[in-house]
Amino acid sequence: MSQKVIVKTFDILETIKKYSSKYKVDLKNVGFSITDISYIHKTKLSNKIIKKESILGIKSRQDDVNQIQQKFNIKLFRKDKAKFIISHRVFINKDKTEAFSVVSPKSKVRYYDNLEKDLIEYFNEEKAKRKMLVSFFDDDMIRDISLFVEYVKTNNNRLPKNTKICIASKANYIASVENNLSYNYLPKNMGKNDLVNCYCFVKAKQQVILYTQGSKGKSGLDICGNYMKAKDIRVKEDLSFNVSKNLEIINDDDTQSQVIAKIDGVLVFKNEEFDIKSILSFSSLDFKAVRYFNVPLDIEDVVINIKSRREFENAINSGVILKAHNINIQGDIDAGVTIVAVNLSCDGNIHRSAILRAKNAKLKILKGKLKAENATIKTMENGLVIGDSVEVVRSVGGEFRAREIKINFLHSNNIIKCSKTLEIGIMKGDNNDIHMSMNADMELKADIKRYKEELLNVKEIEPRNVPIIKRKYAEHKKKAQILEAQIGDTSKNPKEIQKRILLNQNILNALKGDIDALKHKHNLISNLKKIDELLYQTKIILKNGWNGDNIVMYDYIHKKENIRATPKKLIKYISLVNNDNKDTIKLT
Repeated sequence: MSQKVIVKTFDILETIKKYSSKYKVDLKNVGFSITDISYIHKTKLSNKIIKKESILGIKSRQDDVNQIQQKFNIKLFRKDKAKFIISHRVFINKDKTEAFSVVSPKSKVRYYDNLEKDLIEYFNEEKAKRKMLVSFFDDDMIRDISLFVEYVKTNNNRLPKNTKICIASKANYIASVENNLSYNYLPKNMGKNDLVNCYCFVKAKQQVILYTQGSKGKSGLDICGNYMKAKDIRVKEDLSFNVSKNLEIINDDDTQSQVIAKIDGVLVFKNEEFDIKSILSFSSLDFKAVRYFNVPLDIEDVVINIKSRREFENAINSGVILKAHNINIQGDIDAGVTIVAVNLSCDGNIHRSAILRAKNAKLKILKGKLKAENATIKTMENGLVIGDSVEVVRSVGGEFRAREIKINFLHSNNIIKCSKTLEIGIMKGDNNDIHMSMNADMELKADIKRYKEELLNVKEIEPRNVPIIKRKYAEHKKKAQILEAQIGDTSKNPKEIQKRILLNQNILNALKGDIDALKHKHNLISNLKKIDELLYQTKIILKNGWNGDNIVMYDYIHKKENIRATPKKLIKYISLVNNDNKDTIKLT
């Protein structure tokens, strides 16, 4: 059985652990109260007890160690039922000039008359456990606890959100602040060394750079009793760059200067000067040279022009990520490049691992992946295009998924998935698989996926049980009307009637759930069948007739099958028709 113990200690947490081990008390059940505190001024040369009121007058010394230590008289005991339970985390800033507690809504705190006094005692104990000076730098703590108590009272003992309580602040040590040049338009992990390699859209009147002159701090004690000497700071430096007429430097006072954008555009840094441009031209882009490129797609006025420096050199080298409304590329795109644009053009080779996304794309040779609403491609070489409307001059080993596709010269080993109209000028190769499929429609594909996923989650009901469920539902519906009519009948037991009504309603609810599941399944299947019926509206147009060993297939969504044909040379039109409830491929 545990007992009350009175000890003197510099380390409360360590003392609590020893008590827990000795008296077999769970750590969370060990309580303590501070009965007295003595203060020791510790230096390299001596340790001496000083008065509390002398502490803030401690001056700088040459010793390596110069701090105030607290020696506590504490009473340890097994905790009784707590008046409140505080679930919180304590955070101390880097300079140890401020600490605060974030109190979680999981805490259980009820208002009572002495709540404020008890909370001050509680947080002083929390500070003591973390070796923060007790009864020092606590003005904000007393204020915040008072507000917290009022918050608990007005919210009916509930804590709807995390609450921040400052438990130590305004130490008489004030850290020195160095001169600071903030490039506010860049991500936080980037700075001066990245300027020439960053391109970012800014708006007129936006503050893009802020220069703040440093300030000398004040030597003194931090919240943990360590004597800290304020560092010397550098003399104010001038802004070491120029700005074009599109930006303005504003000197607010002797301590602060800011650079403001005067127009919308892309902020660039070149030859020690900042400028804002709406048209950017590059002699090739390289991942090592371009650290950051951020131009929102909805900024229509920005145009990016990229041209390779010389013949047989990439216009965009590997690893570059590029995003802008208008992008024009003269030259090749290397491996691992990602480009997102509204309007995109490229007159070179596009590597097979490059990924492109655009609303409108005009490309020369596509070996990579493209997703676009409208795409015009001169040559497809084992590339992939997903879109709405796609037009290609020549394709070898290409893969297509689109609503409307037009290919002037179809060579070998292509996979074509089309959801509306496919037009082929001349078939010059073999081993081409042509699928007319609603999965090729970008909008319908999302619906198809959703319908199929919902079908998997619908409650499965055996067909033989369907008429039974419907009959039982009708019977219990009628029974509910009879029971409702008996409520006012004085010859009946009202409690028994209510009991029978409740039981009948539970059965009705269960049966209705089955009927709703049947209806939902029927609707999902009906939707998939309607999507399959769109295959009758598709068509294949062969300008120069069929040629070679190639297959055409119509893929069903609901039936999970396909029908296929290998047309002959004279065929110029292919469609799907239904005769006597049987689908056939019409070749004309």
